[in-house]
Amino acid sequence: MSAPPDAREGAWSERAWHGAALAFAAAALLLRLWRIGTQPLWFDEALTAHIAYGPDGLDYVHNTPPLYHWLTRLWSGVFGVGAAGLRSFSAVAGAAFVWSTFHTARFVFGNRAAVAAALLVLASPLHLYYSQEARAYALLLCELMLALWLLWRLVARLDVRTWLLLVLASTAALHTHYLAAIPLAIAFAVLGRSAPAAARWRTARWVAAAGAAAVLLLLPWLLWWSRHTPFAASDMRWLELLWAGLSGPGAIATSFELFLLGGQAERTPLFLKQFSSLPFPAALRIAALVAMGAVAALGLLRRSGPSPQRRAALACATLCLGPLLVLWLVSLVRPVYGPGRYDLIAYPGFVLLLGQAIAAATAAPGRVCRWLAWSAVAALALAVVGKDWRYFTAPAGPDPNRAVAQQLAARVPSGDTVILCGSVGLPVIVHLYDDGYVWAHGRCRSARSGVEFGCRLLPPALAAAPAAVSRYLQALEDGSLVADLAQIVQDVPASTSGIWLVLGQELLGAGLAPAMQQMGRDLLRVLDRAGYELVDADRQLGVAQFRRR
Repeated sequence: MSAPPDAREGAWSERAWHGAALAFAAAALLLRLWRIGTQPLWFDEALTAHIAYGPDGLDYVHNTPPLYHWLTRLWSGVFGVGAAGLRSFSAVAGAAFVWSTFHTARFVFGNRAAVAAALLVLASPLHLYYSQEARAYALLLCELMLALWLLWRLVARLDVRTWLLLVLASTAALHTHYLAAIPLAIAFAVLGRSAPAAARWRTARWVAAAGAAAVLLLLPWLLWWSRHTPFAASDMRWLELLWAGLSGPGAIATSFELFLLGGQAERTPLFLKQFSSLPFPAALRIAALVAMGAVAALGLLRRSGPSPQRRAALACATLCLGPLLVLWLVSLVRPVYGPGRYDLIAYPGFVLLLGQAIAAATAAPGRVCRWLAWSAVAALALAVVGKDWRYFTAPAGPDPNRAVAQQLAARVPSGDTVILCGSVGLPVIVHLYDDGYVWAHGRCRSARSGVEFGCRLLPPALAAAPAAVSRYLQALEDGSLVADLAQIVQDVPASTSGIWLVLGQELLGAGLAPAMQQMGRDLLRVLDRAGYELVDADRQLGVAQFRRR
């Protein structure tokens, strides 16, 4: 089992090392707040905003546990519901992750590894991204790292206070994301058996009791969720499409590259805002990956024979590879592997393992080994800083949904009905909030102007779960979208003189598949047959205005 940091690694006092941890956290916070509101909110962030904005927003927490959304709703009441305000909560959680990484690495491996791991996370492109996104992942990573730190402390010394804090951190992680159960189960199993032989059985009982307590505290939410949520298994069909495009075991290699460098154009499996279109020199990318492998190899060679730190390094390797292997194996039956997102449950283990490897490699006794290690670290630093610079200087992406909302807020009169297709619906509704409109019970109303109009989602199944875009994709594939629109139009009050149809991106633009082009024409034909004529259209935004004949 690992021991507290060796005093010989530095002459600083404990207070100085705690100050260093706070300094790393402060630097991380400043870096994560830089240009935090530049990029527009994308679809998943729009769900967060909708939950934070709407009077009934918490009713739409359906496919994740509620803790992040509860906290964000409170946070937005103080810091606002703009992009920067919503994302600033993740920035604080990201800074706390840097702080907890420093302390965890220091407790397990010593001062040198603590500095290496903290620097690694401080500038990590992927962690910067999630610290600037209004989603739960920055909070989840912080909770997982805190749980690891507390678990190691509990194994080193059994005491009630550490046990209670471990239960709290584990419970918080489980209430933030269901997949937290995978790394927590692995950590409890691996570290719970790592105590000295004389205390192993007693330690295992304490650890098992902490895990059982965290699970029991999750059960009330699971019971409520199973009875009230509109979530369906088919709502995660996008994961099946993502998994179909991955190269099997190559998904794990993709995860490691994303952990180190973040995404870039043509090498990002799923949408990560500016990462999805970010150019990056191939030579720098390859050099960074080779350098990571070199540092890992040199770090392993640095420590030979059994030792507490070597066993701790093996535990970190298990915490890194274990969750990825579990995700990969489960995906053979039911796809759950999302490189760059769901694989983040392995990120704490990756950070601790690589931080220890850097510390061990750069402290090698041989001059040649140290020179090679520092050269590899320099290559890593160059690539990471280069990616960070491109990340922060990337131009803000277009936000057509904001333009659609502005047009609707300016032009739609009271009594008309707006029909929003698929992935357009939720972001447009969120931007309508910016203009003073509140969406509830299928209607949008502005307290400022008194304007109120119908606001329906297509397909209607999205009304209960606006983020379940898989329902829209399914309706596109089976053609039921046309019948759904016909039903909505039939339900429109007879007094409605105008209908505004906002098409999704799948039905806009050049180069669409013939089936999608036909689908768009069929949707327009539904309104024509219902007695509405097209009077205006913005083809770029996909907004079509109809009036009753």
